[in-house]
Amino acid sequence: MNEAVLPELLLLGVSLLAGVLCLLGYDLLCLLRILSGIPVWLEKLTDVVYWCAAAIRVFIMIHDYNSGVLRAYSLLAILGGMLGYRAVMRGRLCAMGGKIKKELQKKRKQGKIKRRNKKQRKSEDSGDEDRDEQKA
Repeated sequence: MNEAVLPELLLLGVSLLAGVLCLLGYDLLCLLRILSGIPVWLEKLTDVVYWCAAAIRVFIMIHDYNSGVLRAYSLLAILGGMLGYRAVMRGRLCAMGGKIKKELQKKRKQGKIKRRNKKQRKSEDSGDEDRDEQKA
């Protein structure tokens, strides 16, 4: 194989990986947003900050691996990595986050009910003791 092709192949592979990592990071951000329940305006702000940071990271990657020269195949490989990741994952992390959030809400609700029942039993027990003391 021609040695001039090896750096180009390396750039292609790194570009594919960069595309996959961009959307993986975004899915993790989506998962955090689902679990934390942040306001919509903060969601939009985190989107802008994330994609700016991702663009800077991709620029640094292109600069490191190809001396800053943009190649169409590199940009297409990034897009291909993103599309490949999306085709395989199809938002499974975010869907999993929704399920986790529902389960956490159920457990919180059950915990609140248990605490409320416990308080009621304590107040009933203390009420019974007060009545016993009044009878005596």
